[in-house]
Amino acid sequence: MAPGPDEDRRRELKAKVAQKASGSHNTKRETKAQAKARAEKEAQDRAAKNAKAQADARAAQAKAAAAAGPWALEGEEAQELGIHLGISCDGCGQGPPLIGRAMKCRDCRDFDLCDDCFPLRLDAAREKIAAAAGMPGKGRHPAAHHFGARRAASVMTTEAVAAEKFAARQAAAAAKDKVVEANSTSSVVTQAGIEANESKAAGPESTRMAWRPSPRNAEFLPMAHGPPTVLRPA
Repeated sequence: MAPGPDEDRRRELKAKVAQKASGSHNTKRETKAQAKARAEKEAQDRAAKNAKAQADARAAQAKAAAAAGPWALEGEEAQELGIHLGISCDGCGQGPPLIGRAMKCRDCRDFDLCDDCFPLRLDAAREKIAAAAGMPGKGRHPAAHHFGARRAASVMTTEAVAAEKFAARQAAAAAKDKVVEANSTSSVVTQAGIEANESKAAGPESTRMAWRPSPRNAEFLPMAHGPPTVLRPA
Protein backbone atom coordinates (compact mmCIF):
# COMPACT_ATOMS: atom_id res chain seq x y z
CA MET A 1 0.00 0.00 0.00
CA ALA A 2 1.51 3.29 -1.12
CA PRO A 3 1.86 6.03 1.47
CA GLY A 4 -0.69 8.76 1.26
CA PRO A 5 -0.10 12.46 0.92
CA ASP A 6 -0.45 12.97 4.66
CA GLU A 7 2.30 10.47 5.39
CA ASP A 8 4.66 12.17 2.95
CA ARG A 9 3.91 15.51 4.52
CA ARG A 10 4.62 14.18 8.00
CA ARG A 11 7.97 12.78 6.88
CA GLU A 12 8.87 16.07 5.25
CA LEU A 13 8.00 18.03 8.37
CA LYS A 14 9.99 15.63 10.57
CA ALA A 15 13.02 16.00 8.29
CA LYS A 16 12.77 19.78 8.43
CA VAL A 17 12.43 19.79 12.21
CA ALA A 18 15.44 17.47 12.57
CA GLN A 19 17.48 19.60 10.17
CA LYS A 20 16.54 22.76 12.00
CA ALA A 21 17.40 21.23 15.38
CA SER A 22 20.73 19.98 14.06
CA GLY A 23 21.54 23.37 12.54
CA SER A 24 20.60 25.22 15.69
CA HIS A 25 22.81 22.93 17.76
CA ASN A 26 25.75 23.45 15.41
CA THR A 27 25.24 27.21 15.47
CA LYS A 28 25.31 27.28 19.24
CA ARG A 29 28.50 25.24 19.34
CA GLU A 30 30.18 27.58 16.82
CA THR A 31 29.13 30.69 18.76
CA LYS A 32 30.67 29.39 21.97
CA ALA A 33 33.84 28.34 20.20
CA GLN A 34 34.30 31.66 18.42
CA ALA A 35 33.15 33.99 21.21
CA LYS A 36 36.57 34.28 22.81
CA ALA A 37 38.36 34.72 19.47
CA ARG A 38 35.83 37.34 18.37
CA ALA A 39 36.22 39.23 21.67
CA GLU A 40 40.00 39.15 21.36
CA LYS A 41 39.82 40.38 17.78
CA GLU A 42 37.48 43.21 18.75
CA ALA A 43 39.84 44.20 21.59
CA GLN A 44 42.79 44.18 19.20
CA ASP A 45 40.84 46.27 16.72
CA ARG A 46 39.94 48.80 19.41
CA ALA A 47 43.56 48.99 20.62
CA ALA A 48 44.79 49.51 17.07
CA LYS A 49 42.16 52.18 16.49
CA ASN A 50 43.11 54.01 19.70
CA ALA A 51 46.83 53.80 18.86
CA LYS A 52 46.16 55.21 15.41
CA ALA A 53 44.06 58.03 16.87
CA GLN A 54 46.84 58.91 19.34
CA ALA A 55 49.47 58.80 16.61
CA ASP A 56 47.31 61.06 14.42
CA ALA A 57 46.85 63.48 17.32
CA ARG A 58 50.60 63.62 17.96
CA ALA A 59 51.28 64.15 14.29
CA ALA A 60 48.72 66.95 14.18
CA GLN A 61 50.27 68.60 17.24
CA ALA A 62 53.76 68.31 15.75
CA LYS A 63 52.51 69.77 12.47
CA ALA A 64 50.82 72.65 14.27
CA ALA A 65 53.93 73.27 16.36
CA ALA A 66 56.14 73.26 13.28
CA ALA A 67 53.81 75.68 11.56
CA ALA A 68 53.71 77.94 14.61
CA GLY A 69 57.50 77.90 15.03
CA PRO A 70 58.69 78.96 18.50
CA TRP A 71 55.43 80.80 19.22
CA ALA A 72 52.64 79.68 21.49
CA LEU A 73 49.28 79.31 19.76
CA GLU A 74 47.04 82.35 19.93
CA GLY A 75 44.77 82.18 22.96
CA GLU A 76 46.57 79.15 24.45
CA GLU A 77 48.09 80.75 27.54
CA ALA A 78 48.77 77.32 29.05
CA GLN A 79 51.42 76.76 26.36
CA GLU A 80 53.34 79.86 27.46
CA LEU A 81 54.02 78.89 31.10
CA GLY A 82 56.79 76.41 31.81
CA ILE A 83 60.46 75.83 31.20
CA HIS A 84 62.02 77.38 28.08
CA LEU A 85 65.13 75.33 27.37
CA GLY A 86 68.15 77.13 25.92
CA ILE A 87 66.54 80.57 26.35
CA SER A 88 68.01 83.37 28.48
CA CYS A 89 66.77 86.87 29.24
CA ASP A 90 68.52 89.67 27.35
CA GLY A 91 67.41 92.14 29.99
CA CYS A 92 68.68 90.69 33.28
CA GLY A 93 70.72 87.72 32.06
CA GLN A 94 68.56 85.09 33.81
CA GLY A 95 68.80 81.57 32.40
CA PRO A 96 69.08 79.42 30.52
CA PRO A 97 66.58 78.02 30.97
CA LEU A 98 63.93 80.66 31.52
CA ILE A 99 61.15 79.67 33.90
CA GLY A 100 57.65 81.04 33.50
CA ARG A 101 56.86 83.06 30.39
CA ALA A 102 59.42 84.06 27.73
CA MET A 103 58.62 86.91 25.36
CA LYS A 104 60.46 86.88 22.02
CA CYS A 105 60.93 89.94 19.84
CA ARG A 106 59.38 89.40 16.40
CA ASP A 107 61.57 92.10 14.85
CA CYS A 108 64.96 90.87 16.15
CA ARG A 109 66.77 87.68 15.23
CA ASP A 110 67.42 86.63 18.83
CA PHE A 111 66.05 88.72 21.67
CA ASP A 112 64.03 87.40 24.62
CA LEU A 113 62.79 88.87 27.87
CA CYS A 114 61.54 87.23 31.05
CA ASP A 115 58.33 88.07 32.92
CA ASP A 116 60.04 90.72 35.04
CA CYS A 117 61.97 92.51 32.29
CA PHE A 118 59.30 92.51 29.58
CA PRO A 119 57.02 95.21 31.07
CA LEU A 120 60.03 97.58 31.28
CA ARG A 121 61.54 96.37 27.98
CA LEU A 122 64.96 96.13 29.63
CA ASP A 123 67.83 95.67 27.20
CA ALA A 124 71.28 94.97 28.68
CA ALA A 125 73.15 95.79 25.46
CA ARG A 126 71.41 99.14 24.99
CA GLU A 127 71.79 99.92 28.70
CA LYS A 128 75.54 99.42 28.40
CA ILE A 129 75.67 101.92 25.53
CA ALA A 130 73.45 104.37 27.41
CA ALA A 131 75.63 104.15 30.54
CA ALA A 132 78.76 104.77 28.48
CA ALA A 133 77.07 107.86 27.04
CA GLY A 134 76.34 109.18 30.52
CA MET A 135 72.66 108.22 30.52
CA PRO A 136 72.38 105.21 32.82
CA GLY A 137 68.92 103.68 33.10
CA LYS A 138 67.89 104.86 29.63
CA GLY A 139 68.72 101.67 27.74
CA ARG A 140 65.42 100.18 26.58
CA HIS A 141 64.33 97.94 23.72
CA PRO A 142 62.59 99.91 20.93
CA ALA A 143 58.91 100.50 21.68
CA ALA A 144 58.05 99.89 18.02
CA HIS A 145 59.23 96.28 18.17
CA HIS A 146 56.56 93.63 18.60
CA PHE A 147 56.81 90.68 20.99
CA GLY A 148 55.17 87.28 21.10
CA ALA A 149 55.05 84.58 23.76
CA ARG A 150 57.27 81.57 23.24
CA ARG A 151 55.88 78.04 23.51
CA ALA A 152 57.30 76.31 26.59
CA ALA A 153 59.26 73.11 26.06
CA SER A 154 57.84 71.76 29.31
CA VAL A 155 54.42 73.14 30.22
CA MET A 156 53.76 73.88 33.91
CA THR A 157 50.96 75.26 36.05
CA THR A 158 51.10 78.71 37.62
CA GLU A 159 51.73 77.18 41.05
CA ALA A 160 54.53 74.97 39.71
CA VAL A 161 56.17 77.97 38.01
CA ALA A 162 56.07 79.96 41.26
CA ALA A 163 57.61 77.06 43.19
CA GLU A 164 60.30 76.59 40.55
CA LYS A 165 61.20 80.28 40.59
CA PHE A 166 61.43 80.26 44.39
CA ALA A 167 63.73 77.23 44.29
CA ALA A 168 65.86 78.89 41.61
CA ARG A 169 66.21 82.06 43.72
CA GLN A 170 67.24 80.00 46.74
CA ALA A 171 69.82 78.11 44.69
CA ALA A 172 71.22 81.37 43.31
CA ALA A 173 71.44 82.87 46.82
CA ALA A 174 73.20 79.75 48.13
CA ALA A 175 75.67 79.86 45.25
CA LYS A 176 76.34 83.56 45.94
CA ASP A 177 76.93 82.83 49.62
CA LYS A 178 79.41 80.11 48.71
CA VAL A 179 81.32 82.52 46.46
CA VAL A 180 81.42 85.15 49.22
CA GLU A 181 82.56 82.56 51.75
CA ALA A 182 85.24 81.27 49.38
CA ASN A 183 86.50 84.82 48.76
CA SER A 184 86.53 85.54 52.48
CA THR A 185 88.47 82.35 53.22
CA SER A 186 90.91 83.18 50.45
CA SER A 187 91.38 86.66 51.90
CA VAL A 188 92.07 85.27 55.39
CA VAL A 189 94.57 82.76 54.02
CA THR A 190 96.27 85.50 52.01
CA GLN A 191 96.49 87.78 55.05
CA ALA A 192 97.93 84.93 57.14
CA GLY A 193 100.52 84.30 54.43
CA ILE A 194 101.45 87.98 54.38
CA GLU A 195 101.86 88.05 58.15
CA ALA A 196 103.95 84.87 58.05
CA ASN A 197 106.17 86.36 55.37
CA GLU A 198 106.59 89.58 57.38
CA SER A 199 107.48 87.61 60.49
CA LYS A 200 109.99 85.56 58.56
CA ALA A 201 111.51 88.71 57.08
CA ALA A 202 111.89 90.20 60.55
CA GLY A 203 114.30 87.38 61.43
CA PRO A 204 114.21 84.28 63.57
CA GLU A 205 114.97 86.16 66.79
CA SER A 206 111.62 87.94 66.68
CA THR A 207 109.72 84.68 66.86
CA ARG A 208 112.13 82.60 68.94
CA MET A 209 110.88 81.78 72.44
CA ALA A 210 113.51 82.02 75.23
CA TRP A 211 113.66 78.87 77.30
CA ARG A 212 113.09 79.21 81.02
CA PRO A 213 112.98 76.48 83.67
CA SER A 214 109.73 75.80 85.41
CA PRO A 215 109.22 77.50 88.80
CA ARG A 216 109.68 74.15 90.51
CA ASN A 217 113.16 73.66 89.01
CA ALA A 218 114.28 77.29 88.98
CA GLU A 219 116.31 76.95 92.19
CA PHE A 220 118.15 73.93 90.85
CA LEU A 221 118.73 75.45 87.44
CA PRO A 222 119.72 79.09 87.99
CA MET A 223 119.54 81.30 84.93
CA ALA A 224 121.57 84.42 84.18
CA HIS A 225 119.73 87.70 84.43
CA GLY A 226 120.53 91.16 83.21
CA PRO A 227 122.79 92.21 80.38
CA PRO A 228 125.40 89.77 79.19
CA THR A 229 128.80 89.94 80.91
CA VAL A 230 131.94 89.99 78.83
CA LEU A 231 134.44 87.59 80.31
CA ARG A 232 138.03 88.88 80.28
CA PRO A 233 141.18 87.02 81.09
CA ALA A 234 142.29 87.47 84.66
